[in-house]
Amino acid sequence: PLADHLRHVEEAARRIADALGLPPELRQPLLVAARHHDVGKARPVWQRSVGNINGEKPWAKSGRGGALFGLDGYRHEFGSLVDVQDHPDLTALKTDDERELALHLIAAHHGRGRPHFP
Repeated sequence: PLADHLRHVEEAARRIADALGLPPELRQPLLVAARHHDVGKARPVWQRSVGNINGEKPWAKSGRGGALFGLDGYRHEFGSLVDVQDHPDLTALKTDDERELALHLIAAHHGRGRPHFP
């Protein structure tokens, strides 16, 4: 399930931040990005593409590997950016730089957000 995946990624990011001794201004954006990096996968178009037709419990992965079909150019990273814009986790970050870092980490977590989406 998508919720489990997001929780596991956040836990891994927390362990990494702790091991590196990241200061709060880097740690918090990293954790926000980890918590929200794949929320764009909850959208119906992405859920249909992985075979979850009813979409009641969003999936994080298809379980079958390979290309996804029917996305018509949709990128879940961009959907995640849109969905997190007004989320309290993002708006609670203290500075514009922290918010921009969180958004960049979400956009680029598959390497396709540099410097923009294709």
